[in-house]
Amino acid sequence: VLGKRKSRIVPYTMSEEFEKNEHVRQLLPFGLRLGESYVSSWPELLQHLRALLQGKAWSGVSELKKEFRSHFGKELSETAFGDTTLLSLLEDQRCSDALV
Repeated sequence: VLGKRKSRIVPYTMSEEFEKNEHVRQLLPFGLRLGESYVSSWPELLQHLRALLQGKAWSGVSELKKEFRSHFGKELSETAFGDTTLLSLLEDQRCSDALV
């Protein structure tokens, strides 16, 4: 089985997809630079989401990571919460309950 890393074909176990799935499995952030801070708990995630959405229309999922960086100085990594996509993280019942 093959995968990709930096637009090159590699064995799957050396691919970015494999690495990301391993981070999901271990609840680790993916794609952070050395020393970058990230949202690391559900209470912190929900608190920041509420703060971003308070009194504002949401510009969309694609802008959310940028908003976390600019407002809180932290990266939002869906893999740290066991999800492979940001949308699947936001569809988690814990987010839904907190943002209603």
